[in-house]
Amino acid sequence: MRGLRSLDPCGRCDWLVDQQTPQQPGPGARRPGPPRPEGGAGVPARGAALRRRLDELARLTEACKGRYRDVVPVLALAGLRWGELAGLRVGDRVSVPGPGLRLRRAVLAGGGGGALYLDTLKNNRARTVPLVVDLVPIVDRWSAGKAPDAWLFDAPGHGPLRESNWKRSVGWSAATAAAGLQGFRVHDLRHTAASVWLGAGADPRVVQRVLGHASAAMTMDLYGHMMDANLWQAARLVGDISGTLEPPGESIEDEGEQAPR
Repeated sequence: MRGLRSLDPCGRCDWLVDQQTPQQPGPGARRPGPPRPEGGAGVPARGAALRRRLDELARLTEACKGRYRDVVPVLALAGLRWGELAGLRVGDRVSVPGPGLRLRRAVLAGGGGGALYLDTLKNNRARTVPLVVDLVPIVDRWSAGKAPDAWLFDAPGHGPLRESNWKRSVGWSAATAAAGLQGFRVHDLRHTAASVWLGAGADPRVVQRVLGHASAAMTMDLYGHMMDANLWQAARLVGDISGTLEPPGESIEDEGEQAPR
């Protein structure tokens, strides 16, 4: 799918896995075993549950209409609350130590669809969210030709983007139905982010910072069930640390997979 390489379940999630340059074995060192099969239990980033999440996200993004569909992967892979996304300005982009977004403010709507207003972030803490590789060209497109104080994801009239108007623009209800995700809320994309990052093996403290939770304990309280399968995947990795055992062919499904998305 255009601009969403890593959302293709066949493309996997290499952007969430710490990749290191392979080292040549020294004299007398035990040589590594054969490569593990796709979807093997020792490769949590390529597990069936993670691929299913990414496939859902790809279908939903494709089903949304127009250029505002770009918002879907940003919410789902950066873990932003809607108000945080609406409050982004072009000048909030950062490039050191890597591409990211500095969250400083939120744009919220008054009760009953009232006027938009600026507010502080939840927990009153600014944070920096890293951009996975698929999000960089999206942010590039929405930044092009804009002043630093312009809204990054602006409405057609160049003001901040209201959630209800965005949902109408992309045809949210029809898109969720077409993707087989009836009843899926915009806020559920934040749960998708937690699922993807944890499923790819990210440390809960990293996920805490991405989501802006007050503590890693809060992250674990909400999403710890998603790591249950990783316990056994890790055990198999440790058991096969020498690289000499035959890898099992099956993957472990998370019994808590039906919990929040």
